[in-house]
Amino acid sequence: MSNSGIAIKNNKSKEIIILKLKDGLNTFGRGDNNDFILPETSEMASGTQFKIEKHSGEFFLINRSLHGTKIGKKVLKTAHRLEDGDCFEVFSYDYSFIFYKRIRLAKKTKINLSVAEKRKNEELNQKYFFLHEKIEKLLEEKNEVIKSDYPILLVGETGTGKTLLAKHIHSLSERRKKNFIKVSVPNVISTLFEDTLFGHVPGAFDGAKTHRDGAFKNADKGSIFLDEIGDINTEIQSKLLNVLQDKTFQQLGSDKDVKVDVRLIVASNQNLKEKLTDALYSRVAQVQHKIKIPPLRDMPEVIKPMSDFFIKKNIEKYGEDYKLTFSNDAIEMLEGYHWPYNIRELDSKIEYIMLIYKNKSVVTSKDLSKRDDLFEEDFSETKIDENISVKEYEKRKIINALKKCSGNIEKASKFTDIPKSTLYRKIKDYGIPKKLYII
Repeated sequence: MSNSGIAIKNNKSKEIIILKLKDGLNTFGRGDNNDFILPETSEMASGTQFKIEKHSGEFFLINRSLHGTKIGKKVLKTAHRLEDGDCFEVFSYDYSFIFYKRIRLAKKTKINLSVAEKRKNEELNQKYFFLHEKIEKLLEEKNEVIKSDYPILLVGETGTGKTLLAKHIHSLSERRKKNFIKVSVPNVISTLFEDTLFGHVPGAFDGAKTHRDGAFKNADKGSIFLDEIGDINTEIQSKLLNVLQDKTFQQLGSDKDVKVDVRLIVASNQNLKEKLTDALYSRVAQVQHKIKIPPLRDMPEVIKPMSDFFIKKNIEKYGEDYKLTFSNDAIEMLEGYHWPYNIRELDSKIEYIMLIYKNKSVVTSKDLSKRDDLFEEDFSETKIDENISVKEYEKRKIINALKKCSGNIEKASKFTDIPKSTLYRKIKDYGIPKKLYII
């Protein structure tokens, strides 16, 4: 994997973004089809503005902008072999780019994570996360599998970023220019699941007046991501297996085969050996398919840069009055927290802290400690305990949330940052007594 990178400087705000280049092709421009979505300017056209390609160990800059790419006093219209330290400008010269043959993203590296401001916020949340050495090592080990059409299984705790990693894998594959379609299995009513995946023709059932393509058809030539695949019933599992084997399926109300070419990525935090049929399990859940995402507590060094990003994101949402920083002792306190719901929980907690400490410039560990509504338990109780499993820890968190919310599952869902449908399943899986919640 390449150790080369690009530093991007906003010539107006002076902000600097550091991006790591991947081997092969890197595209920069406006629109989701690019590897890196750059801030828009008034004169910036849609599409790829320039490419950086690696050939025989060398990186080449390829201009795609109508304005040309300026290197020194020369305006480049075609291609240029990049040397270490080369500086170039595009987009009417609002941004400067500096090429480095070798970069090292150390713990204290300052990174502006808002590089893809036009992406959805959830796609931004873990930009730094993917640069962590543990994630990078996982991707290196599975590099050939990721670039292929092989099915991928992502496993990890709630909130570790399985959806973002799925999108990241799609962006590294040859299918990156085509659709990435996500289906969150727990959020689909079971009776509508076949229709959601495979679609229907007019007249397939009462009320079916128009045609529906379905997720697999929409993902043709691209990737489909099935989140929590273990919740799919056996009937649909059989149909899914046929799609993987024959690359065909039939829509509801039709006996015609629909051909698709789709790369499957699935995710789960369940024991899939108990949830999937043997045939489907053998196709998607073997060791060579699996990427296990480490929990946030195992990467405390990302707490600071990700907190900074969430603060910036919420300033854009609420305004400058909510701007704050964390003292060193507060950061150390956050790094010592167990984070059972990982980055999703960090995002939610940072937003809440900004709301309750409006107009406070610096939040300290003392500020965090005195709020009994911020964390359900004392920090001393939430650090990793070798005598308690993650599942038991999560069960206790859910029970505690249900008690605080008087058994209201919707409120408990917001309190724990667990989606309502997932919370229902966890309550059932953990055997939490019915007297503790209201249906």
